[in-house]
Amino acid sequence: MQLHVSHKGLLTAVAFALCVCDHASAAPAALLSDIHVGNKRSNNASLASRAPQPLQIPLNPIGDDLAYTALVGFGTNPAPFNMLMDSGSSDLWVYSSVCPQRGTNQGITSAASPQLQVNTQAKWRVSYGDGSQVSGFMARDNLNIAGLSFPGYIFGLAGLVDGSISEKSVDGIIGFGTQRSARMKQPNLAQIFADQGIIPAPVAGWFLSRSRDGGHGGELSLGAPNPAKFNPATLTPPLANLNGGYWCVTVAGVRVNNFAIPSIANRVATFDTATSQILMPLQDAGFINQQLGALLDAPTCKFYIPCNTDRQVAFRIAGQDWAIDLRDLVFLQDSCPGGFCLSMIQGGPASLQGTWILGAAFMKNAYVIMNYATNQIQMAQLH
Repeated sequence: MQLHVSHKGLLTAVAFALCVCDHASAAPAALLSDIHVGNKRSNNASLASRAPQPLQIPLNPIGDDLAYTALVGFGTNPAPFNMLMDSGSSDLWVYSSVCPQRGTNQGITSAASPQLQVNTQAKWRVSYGDGSQVSGFMARDNLNIAGLSFPGYIFGLAGLVDGSISEKSVDGIIGFGTQRSARMKQPNLAQIFADQGIIPAPVAGWFLSRSRDGGHGGELSLGAPNPAKFNPATLTPPLANLNGGYWCVTVAGVRVNNFAIPSIANRVATFDTATSQILMPLQDAGFINQQLGALLDAPTCKFYIPCNTDRQVAFRIAGQDWAIDLRDLVFLQDSCPGGFCLSMIQGGPASLQGTWILGAAFMKNAYVIMNYATNQIQMAQLH
């Protein structure tokens, strides 16, 4: 491992790496969609008689907060499915039991859920920024989540998975981007549940927990934010979503130990619960990591910072500084000699086109609210 120790060496390496590095991220890429079908209003009596109220779904961290999952039932399959909850994509799919790449992950089978309906004429394909592709047919079955059952829910049944997604210990993905970016042309859970009158409004409130704290308390609140998770006095005004398809805000600037980095201002950033790191153009990542005393491994274009760093990083959004907990700046499982650990602020792929990705390393330090009706975002400081 070749590391550049001096600041001059770091900046030289960054300039070179901009030409040769193209890391993968969880940001969705452009892809094809072949169908348009819709979830219809339910005639389920138990749901119709239930007064609208927020639905709070527990979130569980994977490993060292690499991503977050929730348990979801499909049909009468006996075991719940461990679904990746992703604010950076917009489609819901689950493995078919006959998918050859499923491995030990759970898949839906008509033998276990006889009411499963599969439309083999309705094909779909979803691509992700790490190069993974998933394809299959549209299906319909009951969906069970947080104690409620939604009959006849339409989703993607994955028959072919190509790429690193097949290596993850998840049974599928539930996307919470907007319908504009949905390749299956389906609204997401928050939109459908609000339309059904199950929840008060098409709103999603995200609180991500830390595995180092036991991993408890993580939550996705559908219908309304949960004020028990944040300081209401710090709630920002509604911020216009800068993208329309994915949830984007402006990062006005970055401070390290109260030093404002002059080369970074007004960056567009996307919230992504399925990305562990904070990703950005390599040059921006270099400016920040330089202030953290970073080393750069030139062959991999990865930054390493002292495992015991005490330098405070804060992003300026909506007139407030959002400090990143020191525990979220380093990835302890990827260390190198000399007390250096992988920085959680890294250069992203060229396909990001200058956009930043605010993954779990950032989102664990803020409560983030997404309003699908107004296409606006709010944030609040945690208690």
